[in-house]
Amino acid sequence: MILLNFGNYKIARKILIENEIIQFFEEEPYSASATEKDGLYEVLNKQLIAIFSDKKKNYLYLNGQLFLLTPEISIEYFIAQDMHTRSWFKLFKSEDLIFNINYLNPHKPFVLSDPFFSDEDYETTNFASHLAQWISKIKKENNVVLFHKP
Repeated sequence: MILLNFGNYKIARKILIENEIIQFFEEEPYSASATEKDGLYEVLNKQLIAIFSDKKKNYLYLNGQLFLLTPEISIEYFIAQDMHTRSWFKLFKSEDLIFNINYLNPHKPFVLSDPFFSDEDYETTNFASHLAQWISKIKKENNVVLFHKP
């Protein structure tokens, strides 16, 4: 399977899952279509965080653990609105905290070009914002496949 880097779709990692053991390979250049991916990954505070789909199920890899994404997974998060303020997110399974991270977003904001007023969009470039959207999709439709190759 192929996971693209959240901040740079020209970098990918291959992953292999056998007998519930997951193996991530080193990053490598990627030049195929950005739609042909099994998921995305981000590295925050030197921790690999990945979300992907395999065999019509969605998974979240956090801190060396693999979680099946189900409606009982929830997220709380804060997206900082400048480059020097920490963002954070917490993930829960039912009411149990399974992951917590505070980080500086490694990506610059997306800037909408307007000749009179530039608008910096920090949500577009922050992994937690997208993670919250994916988790929300699963809560609404449990059988949805988040990433499928066309």
